[in-house]
Amino acid sequence: MLFDNNLKKLWGLHPMQDAFFNTLKETNSLLVPARIIFSSHEHYKVLILGFEDAKFAKVRGHFYHNNEELPAVGDWVAIEFSPGDHEFLPIEATLPRTSSLKRQDDQRGYQTLVANVDYIALVTSFNQDLNERRLERGLAMIEESRARPLIILNKSDLVTEDVREKHVKELSQRFSGVDIFACSSQNQSGVESIANIFAQGQSVAFLGMSGVGKSTLINAVLGVEALSTQDIRQSDSRGRHTTTHREVFLTKKGFWIVDNPGIRAFSFWGEEGVLERTFDDIADLMSSCRFNDCAHNGEPGCKVGEALENGTLSESRWENYLKIKREMEFHANKNNKLYHSQKRKEYAKRNTDLRQRLKEKGRK
Repeated sequence: MLFDNNLKKLWGLHPMQDAFFNTLKETNSLLVPARIIFSSHEHYKVLILGFEDAKFAKVRGHFYHNNEELPAVGDWVAIEFSPGDHEFLPIEATLPRTSSLKRQDDQRGYQTLVANVDYIALVTSFNQDLNERRLERGLAMIEESRARPLIILNKSDLVTEDVREKHVKELSQRFSGVDIFACSSQNQSGVESIANIFAQGQSVAFLGMSGVGKSTLINAVLGVEALSTQDIRQSDSRGRHTTTHREVFLTKKGFWIVDNPGIRAFSFWGEEGVLERTFDDIADLMSSCRFNDCAHNGEPGCKVGEALENGTLSESRWENYLKIKREMEFHANKNNKLYHSQKRKEYAKRNTDLRQRLKEKGRK
């Protein structure tokens, strides 16, 4: 079975993945490249390159025996495809990833949510779910994935044009370098602009809290009712987890959309350098402090302290940075009892100093 390069490009198979697959095929001529488009409880649906109908698949036993990471939605895999009827086609191997979005998992260390996407869109809305701190955390999570982040503000029909422009301007200043879009999946405003970003063969994952209208937005971009939707609760504007699994859709324009269940909180497992790139303004301040070992807790010549005092750095952004940093450090050192004892004392003192500073400013 031959696959021309144009088809591979349209389906988003990277040359690096193609080369890896060809080395596998030398040992098993029945292998074909396929992409995982659905995952639920270690059962998969795959689209085999060049075929229209999805097939069911399961991993070979060596994934478990060798403690190999299981494939995720968006992964390209090598499938053994032989003539005849098969309830489940066997997944022989996962091809190398061009990107992977991961979050902390207490049992396995981390969990891969989605793989091989070019963009990850953080979807929020113009109701009470619009939260700058949460966007910061989401961008920190995306930073290590190697995908390009987007911010989509849905439900623009709920606010006036002035309010909409105000939020977009403020977020554009805060998150420079990140494309920000306002849209309404209800009246289709701004939806076409989002769809026009992506080229054939590219993939985008939509990520957001329940209730932000993610499924409705995906339906609007697809142009069909592919996903079921529910109204949010009027009492608190929260959603009801319409999506319970991860799934990939190939759009009419030739790009792929990955839908994810509504996420309750963004968690981290990556290195500290990821955090510094997300909070680059804070990183610049820390690098300018008088002392290289500045703890940013009242030392003379501390640029972080000066920025907090003059208001160029908000207390909430600094607190969010410290909170994410603590989460990353905790997971990196969760078995080190001495580390946690020392950190508890350090954070207790820092919190006391922060409360005192806020009190002196009249912010109780």
